[in-house]
Amino acid sequence: MRYILLIFFIIVYGCKDDQEYKVATSNSIVSQKETNGDTYKNIATIQVKSLKPQNIAPSSIVKASGVVKDMVYQDNKLYVATDNGSVDILKENLLVGQIKVPEYKDNLYDENKIPTIFSFDTLGEKSIMVRSDETSNKSVYFYQNGKVEKLNINGTIVKARFVDNNKVIFGLLSSEIVLFDLAKKQEIYRVKVGESSLSDMSLDVDKKHLVVGVESGVVYLLNILNGNIVAALGEINRDKTFRVGKVKNLIFCANQDGTAKVIDINKKTYQEFNTNFLVYSGAISPKGDKIIFSINENGDFIFLDILKPQSKSYLLANQKSTPNISLFVDNNTIYTSSDDEHIAMWKIPK
Repeated sequence: MRYILLIFFIIVYGCKDDQEYKVATSNSIVSQKETNGDTYKNIATIQVKSLKPQNIAPSSIVKASGVVKDMVYQDNKLYVATDNGSVDILKENLLVGQIKVPEYKDNLYDENKIPTIFSFDTLGEKSIMVRSDETSNKSVYFYQNGKVEKLNINGTIVKARFVDNNKVIFGLLSSEIVLFDLAKKQEIYRVKVGESSLSDMSLDVDKKHLVVGVESGVVYLLNILNGNIVAALGEINRDKTFRVGKVKNLIFCANQDGTAKVIDINKKTYQEFNTNFLVYSGAISPKGDKIIFSINENGDFIFLDILKPQSKSYLLANQKSTPNISLFVDNNTIYTSSDDEHIAMWKIPK
């Protein structure tokens, strides 16, 4: 009788609607098989030095309260996480608000320290923050309706982003991806995408897929619903991927091998933009037809039209130190930052 009941439960619960999120216990690892073995064809290699970009100046430069660690744009506001224990809230380049985190006691050195906020995201009245505190270099705090709650996520977190009003996705240094339920305060799933350290992750616009870049250069595409790996692109980048992004069928990556690449996962092709220098930062536009990426030791950026890079490009030269974040607000408005307090806003001619 026990065996009959066991078979019944397997049939019933194994055939649930596949639109439900996969549930895992908070400490479990959901192992996933890499599903993509396709060969991608290089359809273009463009030497950036051969281009003749038009120089443009930033439309404005603002100074954050500390070194910029993360930036997100929501509801016409720019949220800037810093190493000075604050998230600056800017609207039309004016400071309109600030989330300030108090100092904490470093018991090892017996001194007070200002928290570094490594990652920040906001959605409606909710915010999520990854910051240093007295217990860890990377602790997670959830803000809602004026209340603050510390969440228990095992591992060193690199980045956190809202999937919807009740779910947050975390990227861990161990290359684990965790989907977390804020209402139940538990992990929905935890998947390990590879053996290399995670360097960046990015949600696509509809928040159905997550693209992940790692130390080895492999780029992974995950289905957020269940954590399955849709694609593992392992032979395109030759070294660490610093930044990734996805719009429609296009994946962008900025790489340590001195290239920026645009990968078409439908056509199984890619374009390569060679800078001969580490590409620390970059992004793809909301329409997927423009890209921006850093190109040299001066921290300069180049803005390109993917379809006609030889005829339409702009040089954005105003960074004070090593570039770290590039953020499209729309197809022609961009924020860039580097490892300092300065944020540049750029208006690209249409």
